[in-house]
Amino acid sequence: MLLGTATIVTILVLGIVAAFASVLCSMGYMSMVVHMAQPADFFAATFLDRIGWSVGLSAAIVISTALHKYIQLSQDSGRTLARLLGWTRVAEPASDAGEKRLLNVVEELAIAAGVRSPAVYVLRDESGINAFAAGTRDKEYVIGVTQGAVERLSREQLQGVVAHELSHIVNLDTRINVQLLGARAGLHALSFCTSYLISMGTGRHRRGGAALGGNGLG
Repeated sequence: MLLGTATIVTILVLGIVAAFASVLCSMGYMSMVVHMAQPADFFAATFLDRIGWSVGLSAAIVISTALHKYIQLSQDSGRTLARLLGWTRVAEPASDAGEKRLLNVVEELAIAAGVRSPAVYVLRDESGINAFAAGTRDKEYVIGVTQGAVERLSREQLQGVVAHELSHIVNLDTRINVQLLGARAGLHALSFCTSYLISMGTGRHRRGGAALGGNGLG
């Protein structure tokens, strides 16, 4: 709810700012380059006319980018994310005693929670203690544990860590995280487009200023 409200407010604000900036650019171009005088209500009429398409364009950029990112992350999202982060899947049966214990802990806690046992990954080069959960559907859920957690935690401590990550899966927190990443990608795309247009406008203004300066000296 809060995410949707924040996204809508951002789209409206940026759309209004874009309409305001476009009207100012139009007025500047017509007065400085074309030397045309505008009527008194030019700014208000043009601004109201452009709010609709600027807000609509902003919404289209955010929604299309967010949907694309969400679909991309939803396809085998947990395992894809684990591979991108450099985690290694623990295959069954595990040869290492610590990894075998980890698999047993994950399986028994998944049964207790009433969920499908997720794929298990280990970050072998990390001596610190950490873990994560990811995925959007039953077949895609994964739990990752660092090598430090496997080696340094007791079975009871490891159960606590895994139970915490399983709670994210049971409560659908991992699915919400993917939605947040999609919304963030949409807002980032809008920010990129805005920055690009501003840089284009600044460059055009400089080129125009240089041309006017050259004509004046001539």
